[in-house]
Amino acid sequence: MGTSTPARVSVRLLPGIALCIALLYTARTAHAAAPGTPPVMHQGHWVLVNLARQHLYAYDGATLVRDTAVSTGVAGYDTPVGSFTIQQRFRLQEMKGPGYDLPNVPYVQYFGNDSLSWQQGYSLHGTYWHHNFGHVMSHGCVNLPTDFAAWLWNWAGVGTPVEIVSGA
Repeated sequence: MGTSTPARVSVRLLPGIALCIALLYTARTAHAAAPGTPPVMHQGHWVLVNLARQHLYAYDGATLVRDTAVSTGVAGYDTPVGSFTIQQRFRLQEMKGPGYDLPNVPYVQYFGNDSLSWQQGYSLHGTYWHHNFGHVMSHGCVNLPTDFAAWLWNWAGVGTPVEIVSGA
């Protein structure tokens, strides 16, 4: 979504209508220029993860509600790019894999789509074992600060869209 140069139009409007148009234009322009500008708009709550920025943005429609730095997959354990939905959630879960065994990982929200089952293990979750957000650190999941993961757990749910972009 790019920004465009506004056209100058002289139209005589009622003050309330002119104000409404000005506010809508200002909101759309500010949103278009914001980092993490979504590639796709969704109705209601949805999540955007920008891998290049190592950042998550929580939107309600076109409105940015909250955002945070994250840690996604290191080379060889890449976080998948695409359009997903949250498909399964666990308040606490043990996670095991090559080189890690983490008990009680909080606020685990697995995402997937028709091509990538949630059972392949990619999720948004709280992270107590590091605080190096803004840098790749994971085995493919989206590591979140635990306080943000708790907020996201209460704000999102099964069916919430998750867009993951390579970004810039």
